[in-house]
Amino acid sequence: MIMSFLLAAPMPATNAASFNPTHVGSITDDATTELDGAQQIYVSGNYAYVTAGVDDGVEILDISDPANPTHVGAITDDGTTALFGPSGIVVRDDYAYVVSYDSLCSIL
Repeated sequence: MIMSFLLAAPMPATNAASFNPTHVGSITDDATTELDGAQQIYVSGNYAYVTAGVDDGVEILDISDPANPTHVGAITDDGTTALFGPSGIVVRDDYAYVVSYDSLCSIL
């Protein structure tokens, strides 16, 4: 699984045809990341929070340099976290609210 990031300028209201996003950077799922089966991404400041359905977890990426996103941390389902098949995420203040396929909401 490869997470790719696009850099896009605001789309002009009068000429939508001039909107041309370009590829900036990416990060690959490997032994240090939880990106397999990425479902949803939530960006807050310099961080991207990604739910990963196959890995049953949440990956946190530092995207302060969009050309080189880096792994900051991750959490996976261990039977106490209710992260089986996470499919949605919202971050507010110091917490991430994650919904999963097992009809549960986890607060991280």
